[in-house]
Order: sequence, then C-alpha cells, then structure tokens
Amino acid sequence: GFGIALILHDLEWGRNWFRTVSIMPILLTPVVVGVVWRMMTNYDFGIVNYFVTLLGFPRVAWSVDIRTAMPILNLRGR
Repeated sequence: GFGIALILHDLEWGRNWFRTVSIMPILLTPVVVGVVWRMMTNYDFGIVNYFVTLLGFPRVAWSVDIRTAMPILNLRGR
C-alpha cells in the first residue's frame, strides 16, 4: 500500500481515476450487505421466512411490519 501511495504521489495523469477505482470496493461493501439482508428477509422468497414456516409460524413481513422493522434494521448495522 505504501509503495502504491508513493507511485501515485508522483503520478499526475490517472491519479484521480486510480483513486476512484481503488475506493469502489470500500463503497460497495455496505450496499451488498444491505441487498443481501433485504433478500434474506423478503416476504415471498427470503430464507428467514423459509425457516419461520418450517417451525410452523406464519411468514412475517420483516421490513414492513412496524414491530419487526427496527430490530431487523439494528441487525443490519452490526
């Protein structure tokens, strides 16, 4: 990392492009985590509701129901 920083410090052409490309994985990680959680808690095909129905309980609208939305949002942030 330090070697790349030294090279980029002296580089005039392409510095901003390389910075943008190198920061993209850092920016995309929270987005991917949010999408995965959204899919897992989906009412129709989410894996959480699949296990809930296996236990004999009805499916839950995790992101829509006011009683379950806040706990699910708190789990996403951890």
